[in-house]
Amino acid sequence: TAQDIANFETAAVAGGTVTCSGGKYAINDSVNLGPKKIPCDLEITGSGSEGGPVITLGGPVWATGNIILKNHLTVRVDPTLVDQSIVMVADNPSNHSTGSTVDIQGSNVVFAGAPGGKSWVMLISENTSASQSGSTDAIQILQGAQGDVLVYARLGNIRLEQNSSVKEVTAYKITLRNTANVIYQSGLQNALFTSGPGGTWTIL
Repeated sequence: TAQDIANFETAAVAGGTVTCSGGKYAINDSVNLGPKKIPCDLEITGSGSEGGPVITLGGPVWATGNIILKNHLTVRVDPTLVDQSIVMVADNPSNHSTGSTVDIQGSNVVFAGAPGGKSWVMLISENTSASQSGSTDAIQILQGAQGDVLVYARLGNIRLEQNSSVKEVTAYKITLRNTANVIYQSGLQNALFTSGPGGTWTIL
């Protein structure tokens, strides 16, 4: 819900704010991240071959722009946070129509929870384009992104393509193409939210 997302953002702010350069905060090495506010775009770039940097999340991350993850890299919940899930939120309060998006590119973006099987990385977009008949995707997951990841866009479209595979998707609109998979293993209400949204769905 909107209130839960606001709570995540408050927790991120409590961890401090990074300094941006050229309108973005760029990461291309292994780092510990969160809780933290990113007052711009967050761009994490992996290597061109297998392996790549490991981004270890210790708390919520709030980017007041877009979140871009590309090439070979791993985003994981800190292994000490057993049975906990960590959120990454793209929310630019001044641009919910064409901004506040999450874009995952590349053939090997991997998400990993903490040990125990009840831990996920959750990607949240506050883009509202789909609910306003716009064409901007709130979250794009292309090629081979996979792992312990939940994706949520309460007022936006989530697009999954090619070999992407996620544990759960909740959105205003969901678009699946090629061999994308959604394998529901958890309820968002139980994983992170204090109360869950309800509704109906239609295949067009």
